[in-house]
Amino acid sequence: MARKEANLASKCNLLISEYGGRVRRNNVGYDREKKMSYGLGVGSSDFIGWMPVSDRAVILAVEYKTPGVRTTEQQRNFLEQVAKAGGIAIIGRGADQIRAAMEALKNGTYPWGTVYE
Repeated sequence: MARKEANLASKCNLLISEYGGRVRRNNVGYDREKKMSYGLGVGSSDFIGWMPVSDRAVILAVEYKTPGVRTTEQQRNFLEQVAKAGGIAIIGRGADQIRAAMEALKNGTYPWGTVYE
């Protein structure tokens, strides 16, 4: 994750926690020395966690992108699958966007079944 995205992620992760959510970094890659893969797989989101919704924990997948940087086809597919399965899928390009998604969840206007951008 580039430095700008790391700074964005740090701010937004604090914001998510203010709304009761919890996320953890999901590094994805392959260690040639140990000959093993790690992370949830190619395309999985930068951060994976959960958000309390109606007394239940719902999966939360967040892909952080700085303005002008696009998601890959694999990242988009992962987020779409999370959304279709009833989870919360967000492409976060700034704290205001994350706050808007959290507010939509709080007030019942979150667009379930779609990727929030």
